[in-house]
Amino acid sequence: MEPDDEIEDITIRRADSKDMDAVCGLWMQLADDQYRLDDRFALSDDARTRWRNDYPLWIKDRTQLILIASTNTGAVGFIHCRRFAPGAMFVDVPEVYVEAIFVNPEYRRMGLGREFLQMAREWSMAIGAERLRFNILARNADAIRFWESEGSEPAMIMATITLVD
Repeated sequence: MEPDDEIEDITIRRADSKDMDAVCGLWMQLADDQYRLDDRFALSDDARTRWRNDYPLWIKDRTQLILIASTNTGAVGFIHCRRFAPGAMFVDVPEVYVEAIFVNPEYRRMGLGREFLQMAREWSMAIGAERLRFNILARNADAIRFWESEGSEPAMIMATITLVD
């Protein structure tokens, strides 16, 4: 999108059952982006089917939040969060885990990710959470910059060692 182009009105709302195809399509774009950045994150053959099986449960579950952003031409982004509890050996600080956040490339750098995150923060505090938790691909420099600009601090490093070629 060129800077002089008129920006379409974007609406963000809680996703519902009618949004399954749109949110799934955005999730698949996110998965493709991640795979392009790091091929260790290839989806299984049945990932889309399993995601579609779970979606109806997620949107009914009040411990989960799925927001969708749309224009008059269709869906352009989403965020999926869920209530999270740390493992039994850690102090139980109520958290919300951001499962996924995605904005179509044409709509990035317009504040949509920040708006998603602000709405997720408000929802998280309303359900008693004290922290947000999330993962970022180490090779996704744009996502790292985004989360850092939102005040995130690294808490853990996950790594892999390839054992077979």
